[in-house]
Amino acid sequence: MFKNKHIAIYGGSFDPPHIAHVEIIKETLKKIPLDFLVVMVAYQNPLKSNTFFEDALRLKWMQKVCSNFDRVVVSDFEIQNQICYSIDTIRYFEDSYMPKSITLILGEDNLLSLHRWKDYEILKQKVHFVFVKRRGFEYNVDKTSCLQIELENITFPLSSSLIKEDNKMISSKIIPQEIVKDVLKNMEGRK
Repeated sequence: MFKNKHIAIYGGSFDPPHIAHVEIIKETLKKIPLDFLVVMVAYQNPLKSNTFFEDALRLKWMQKVCSNFDRVVVSDFEIQNQICYSIDTIRYFEDSYMPKSITLILGEDNLLSLHRWKDYEILKQKVHFVFVKRRGFEYNVDKTSCLQIELENITFPLSSSLIKEDNKMISSKIIPQEIVKDVLKNMEGRK
């Protein structure tokens, strides 16, 4: 499927998925020349604490959210193989599919820790980085030479962490309508 194709990988915990995640997908498809966007649901981000919601639930939610997008594939590779490092995922895609190019879509907050990522020097030789700018999360991405995407439709700070801190934020304005009821139900079950 990905052989000799231009692919982008957008990974995250999606814990829970929210409208900024959807906007990143939309903007990536619109602004980056690619054949496929792989939405990679993370097993565990090594620089963050454990996820709030179970792997299978986060995967199911992203599959529902992405079901109407062409050229988007939701992958459970990192969950199935308990992969924690992007370099391992990139090597897998290179070895298994031999794509023409791999672009890695990252929130600009990753600028602060990118140098701490496993095999960062090798990673930056293998991928093209695209940083996503979000209002309320400015990290001087303008000082990099990497391509940038700005989320113009998200006009307020939004993150999965903020949602978990204040579950009053959970509504169809913040959580994609396909999953909002399920997120609310599972949030209640976690209290």
